[in-house]
Amino acid sequence: MKDARKDNEPRITTSGLAEDVCVALVDDDPIYLAGLGQFLSQDLRIRVVASGTHEEAVAWGQEIWDGFDTVFVDIHDESALAVVGEDMYRGITVLELVKQLPVRTVAIVPTSENPLVNLRLAESGADEVFLRAEICDGDTLVRAAREADPSRAARLHNDDVLAKHGARKTSRPNRVVRLYRGSALFGKLHLVKQVRLERHGVSRRQMAKLPRELDDSGFKPPPNETIEPRRTRWPEARLIVLKIIGREHVDDEPLPNEASTEGQ
Repeated sequence: MKDARKDNEPRITTSGLAEDVCVALVDDDPIYLAGLGQFLSQDLRIRVVASGTHEEAVAWGQEIWDGFDTVFVDIHDESALAVVGEDMYRGITVLELVKQLPVRTVAIVPTSENPLVNLRLAESGADEVFLRAEICDGDTLVRAAREADPSRAARLHNDDVLAKHGARKTSRPNRVVRLYRGSALFGKLHLVKQVRLERHGVSRRQMAKLPRELDDSGFKPPPNETIEPRRTRWPEARLIVLKIIGREHVDDEPLPNEASTEGQ
């Protein structure tokens, strides 16, 4: 557990009992944030000192973060659906931002069954992980704010499960997301055909770079008994990235003017 003060006098003691714990709440849904804040405010030893969206939290300065003991971050961002190809787990960006700061981080997740999301949580340095259904219980929420529980750390799936997704325990999916969001491929992975990607400003060299970046981030093709070990190829790299950002099943709309140029 990280210390919550610069003077090495943590407000959350080793026994887990909290005194005047200062809490921040981060999620894209203001109604959900208000509900969490209402539950927490019923305990006089907890002060909700800030709340905001994922985007707002990323913009908070050091002086603001210094005022928190614990931050709750719901990692799933429903508003990301409005942006083609955006990361559905933008809350992980917040966790990565504060992992070097003296702030205890509690990640809220919709499910614990996604191997790549659990891998991202582990890479992000989240101190504890709770299901959204658990946090909706007021007593559990208050206890999570006041008591550190190391047993709640992100749990990785076994090697065989990760291998089915082209990953291993040392893979760095959050690095992949950062590279993807900064590349010409951002928002265009639903354009499967190379000719369509080229129409939207993605060169063959840029396409070839994505598989190399996955290899460098510790990913490898899912096992296949008929193929010798090899480097990742474009179709596999594309699918792995879509899984990492939670959009492999999202029906993204075509880019502007794509329908009118398709087939020409």
